[in-house]
Amino acid sequence: MFFLKEKIHKHQIIALIFIIPGGLLLCLNDWLNLGHQYHWGVIIGLISGLCYSGYIYTLRKANINNTSKNKNKNANEKSPNTLSILTITTFSAMIFLLIIAIATGEHLTLGTPSNYAWVSAYALVSQVIGWGLISYALPKVNVSVAAFILILQPTLSFIWDVLFFNRITPWFEWLGIIIILTAVSLANHTHSSH
Repeated sequence: MFFLKEKIHKHQIIALIFIIPGGLLLCLNDWLNLGHQYHWGVIIGLISGLCYSGYIYTLRKANINNTSKNKNKNANEKSPNTLSILTITTFSAMIFLLIIAIATGEHLTLGTPSNYAWVSAYALVSQVIGWGLISYALPKVNVSVAAFILILQPTLSFIWDVLFFNRITPWFEWLGIIIILTAVSLANHTHSSH
């Protein structure tokens, strides 16, 4: 990846070539059986993936710059830390989603107090702890390795959907999961052996 100034190994290219059909196999059944709203959902998901990649790269770059500035810190120079970056992005996303929710007429109440507790626990685990760990690890690995590992997020969500919500899953979707998991393993195993 010349624009990221990182070397890509041929095994990572092979892994990427396998991940794409694996993802297509996961979407195939619903793509064929559901209407245009699903198609738009997939297209918006792909665009979101590109934005997510840009966000991950920017967050990694900011953390690397922050680390290098802290080593050569000038007394008058303050650089943003990971917590401030995550706080700004979280509140920016919250405001953006609030505007969309209001514009589309979504209800913002969760009902019972236990629902608020579950949403708060979810936010703490996934947003605060999860992104804290991701932000901590990003400067220590190549962008390509981070990308392959983060591909596991939607793949594991699919597996949880099957395990916890009894999603009916045809054989070719399982094949897609196996292909993706194998490709991620290949990309990361190969990187660790170099």
